[in-house]
Amino acid sequence: MNSFMKHLRQLIQVASLAILLVVHALGRDPVWEEMEAPQLRLTIRDKLNVYHSYEVKFTIYSTTPGSLNKPLFSRTVHVDQNRPGSVIFPDDFLSKHGSSTNQLLRIAPGVYNWGAEVDGKDVGGGQFEVIVNGGGVRIVG
Repeated sequence: MNSFMKHLRQLIQVASLAILLVVHALGRDPVWEEMEAPQLRLTIRDKLNVYHSYEVKFTIYSTTPGSLNKPLFSRTVHVDQNRPGSVIFPDDFLSKHGSSTNQLLRIAPGVYNWGAEVDGKDVGGGQFEVIVNGGGVRIVG
């Protein structure tokens, strides 16, 4: 058997096996995976479109006595045109953005303030609460 025929035969065997695996997988019931994560979207927008584009710095602050208004996490995002600038807490504050994953995992239950700053001026903010109960975590804005 020449080399071409040998490779063709191997290719047909591999293709046949792949088809059998697909047919076998299609005959199975689906396996569903569930995921949930406590998250909160923080958003700010230049409603009158004065800036056209800008950088907004989102900062999360402590409300714990002794460290009241101490910055804990921050993230800066670029906003174009009249679009809202948003971050997701805690996802957008992970290590590649300046906070370590371990810091986020150690975030204590309690009330936190957040602020948004453009050109050194406070332009918005609010408050949210991290609640731990029964092994679960909720973030309520």
